Amino acid sequence: MAFELPLVLGISLGVLALVNEPLIRFYIGVLGAAALIGFGALQSADSLRKLRSEEAEIDGGGLRLSVGRGRILFQAFLIGLLFTGLNPYFLIWWFTIGLTLVVEGFALASLAGVFLMYVFHVWLDYLWLGFVAHATAAGSRFLRGRAVDLISFVLAMVLIGLGVWLLASVLLT
Repeated sequence: MAFELPLVLGISLGVLALVNEPLIRFYIGVLGAAALIGFGALQSADSLRKLRSEEAEIDGGGLRLSVGRGRILFQAFLIGLLFTGLNPYFLIWWFTIGLTLVVEGFALASLAGVFLMYVFHVWLDYLWLGFVAHATAAGSRFLRGRAVDLISFVLAMVLIGLGVWLLASVLLT
C-alpha cells in the first residue's frame, strides 16, 4: 500500500497524459511483453531443471531479517517496498489494467472516484492475498517436490503465452 497509493495518485495526476501517447504505449507494451516472456522463460527453465534432477530440492535460501529493537518491522517494510517497486508484473498491471480503473474512477468522480476505486482495490487485494496464503498452506500438505515444479512449469508457460499475446496485440495495433 505504501508504494501503490503514490503510484495510483501519480497515474491519476499526470502519468495518464504520458501513457496516452501512442509511441510510449507501444514501448510500454513491448517492454511489458518482453518482461512476461523473459520471466516465464526463466521460471520454466528453473522448473525443468528441478524436474530433471534426481532429488527434490528444498529451497533453503531467501532473505533473512535481523532481529532487534523493531528493526525487523522496518526491514520487512523496506523489503516489501523494494519488491513491490521492482516487480515488473505489478507495474505492468498498474500501467495496463490498473490504468483503466484509474481512468474510470477519475471519470466517475475526479480524485474522489480514484480514492474510492483505490479503497475497494486494496480491500480486494487483502481478500485475494488472504485466500492465496490459505490455499498455499492447505496445498502444501498435499503437493510436494515434483508436483509443485510441474505446476510452476505450467504456470510459466501460461506467463509466456500471455507475453506472446500481449506482444502480438501491441505489434498488430
